[in-house]
Amino acid sequence: MQEQEKINWQPVWDSDPIPGDPSRFEVNPNPMAPMFPTEAKDNLGPCDAPNGLGIHNLFIQAKKLLPLPRIRSIVRRAANDPEVRAMMQFLNSNDYRQGVANLTQSREYIGLRDFACYKLNLDLKFCTDFVKDLLQLSELSKLKKNEGEIQQEGALEGEVGRRSGLSGLLEDICVILPQQKLRDLFETLKNSDWYLMRAVRTTKTYEYEAILKLYRQNPDYVYLKNAWSKIGMPLDELWNLLYIALGWSEERLREPLNF
Repeated sequence: MQEQEKINWQPVWDSDPIPGDPSRFEVNPNPMAPMFPTEAKDNLGPCDAPNGLGIHNLFIQAKKLLPLPRIRSIVRRAANDPEVRAMMQFLNSNDYRQGVANLTQSREYIGLRDFACYKLNLDLKFCTDFVKDLLQLSELSKLKKNEGEIQQEGALEGEVGRRSGLSGLLEDICVILPQQKLRDLFETLKNSDWYLMRAVRTTKTYEYEAILKLYRQNPDYVYLKNAWSKIGMPLDELWNLLYIALGWSEERLREPLNF
């Protein structure tokens, strides 16, 4: 009699939790936070939480705390930095545009986009728009049209001399963020909004990790990530700046961005 074929019931990745783990079933971690709105909400987007809040509201409220005039000053002062110039050249290149176009049309990106929409109540566009606001890169585009302004821009009162490179730019922005206020905002919203609590829990699930793993293996993702690293953009520091700007005190979102 032939030996019966054995089935390997281990997870696809040894480090991943087993799907269907009862400890990961969705529950309301704060029964005092309502799951549904007490009244109808108007003008909801296709990904918005039914109560009109959720993670989208976190982006809106966090943006209100960003010191945008000071960030713009820091970015203008960095306009002549070689790494900053290389970044702007890359952003305006055909290779970058084509890489982004290919990535956003890929099955892996669409899977991540749809998961973020239906399970996190997050339109990824809000995430990328928040990063654009955080870095204020539109200021560099304005200065490029009139390079004379670059030499005229000085530091705001109380600001120290800028650090060099893209890593220095991110650090300069990070140190002026009202970090305690942002952390307090995140905790207040998380403890009062069931949909934000659910989004936080979902970013820790097996399903989310599996979707991200596939996304990171996409050839266009790999190309763009390597290109960013080559010009000096420290992506880990960029993600960290995003989490700090959101007051995110939980485990990281782990790159929910469209490059």
